[in-house]
Amino acid sequence: IPNSVTSIGNFAFQNCTSLPIIDNIRYADTYLIAAVDKKLSTYNIKEGTKFIGSSAFSGCSGLTSVNIPNSVTSIGERAFYECI
Repeated sequence: IPNSVTSIGNFAFQNCTSLPIIDNIRYADTYLIAAVDKKLSTYNIKEGTKFIGSSAFSGCSGLTSVNIPNSVTSIGERAFYECI
């Protein structure tokens, strides 16, 4: 994704299952698409990530901690929806 991109639409990469998974999180370059295993309690977002997608961690019922690097500039709608 080139640096000239300043916005990515909601669910732009939904169901793109061939994109890489790093530490149980699916990415498209600097865009965090979604947590893969929604049962984990802690997630470490990779350095250099700029965007956290809409509903990325939605439904992660055991979530207690997310380590967000300073590189993140945008968090999508409902990124943490239904995280108890």
